[in-house]
Amino acid sequence: MAVYNIGEFIKERRERLGVTQDELCEGICAPATMSRIESGGRIPKSKVIVPLLQRLGLSDFIVDSMSTKEELECMELITKMRLSYVNGNMEAAKKAFVEVMPHYEDLPVIGKQFCRLFETRLKIDSGELEHNQALPIYEDILRMTIPKYRIDRLPRLLSFNEINVLNNIAIAYGRTGRMDTTITIYYSIKKFYDCHSTDVDNVLRTLPTIYYNLSKYLGLSGRYDECIRICEDGIKHIELSGSYRNYASIMYNLAWALIRRKKIGDFEAAELVLKKAYCIGLITDYSTSLLQSIKDMYKTNFNDELPQLI
Repeated sequence: MAVYNIGEFIKERRERLGVTQDELCEGICAPATMSRIESGGRIPKSKVIVPLLQRLGLSDFIVDSMSTKEELECMELITKMRLSYVNGNMEAAKKAFVEVMPHYEDLPVIGKQFCRLFETRLKIDSGELEHNQALPIYEDILRMTIPKYRIDRLPRLLSFNEINVLNNIAIAYGRTGRMDTTITIYYSIKKFYDCHSTDVDNVLRTLPTIYYNLSKYLGLSGRYDECIRICEDGIKHIELSGSYRNYASIMYNLAWALIRRKKIGDFEAAELVLKKAYCIGLITDYSTSLLQSIKDMYKTNFNDELPQLI
């Protein structure tokens, strides 16, 4: 796609979604700049076009042609850090973080945002910060691109970074006992995916995690019917996509909720779900802690050892 046409492309997508210019560009660029981009009077820089496209639920693959060599190198490091972080490879993510930090001041706002998020997560993991201490930090990080954010004013449009930050805000609220707020945040993120996102790579990377976390907090809140429905939706999504990230974890949540709901047939269904979760977990090389949790749940409820089943 030619650079000249990108503004028209953005305008068409924005109007189709029923989004105003002010809503789309909040925290990214001035409304006057947004207007000039859409009219073709301004060629957007990569630091602007990336979050705009992500908020519209689109792939940002076209930015390479609009970036300098230095921008591309920084973007590559941030992408490496982001993917390593999402995939649970913290050592690789830390290495990329160390490499990118000397260039922090030259990063676009979305790069700075992710670096601050990652740094805060490291402090949580090391015990330097508690979740209640991290919560206001996470919310300040989100305000880097959504200045008007409030917990009662969740954004309709989200970039990949903003989804990651909101995910951590939701977890922090859950860890401090405000699970209803956590659930509201996850439903809001899910609504963005349902209504706006067509970026398949982004959906495959992050939506299974949202299904897992939403179902987890629904279950912990005793909302078993909702938990089971979200688990089933998540399982269906993963099976259709062919990418089995979080599959065994969501099945674990499903079995947990079925056992506690105690409707007719739930106990038998939970047994089959646990067997499948264990087999899938072995095939996809899930963590030993998850596999042990599945085995423990099966042993406790069905008085049998799962290794004998495969």
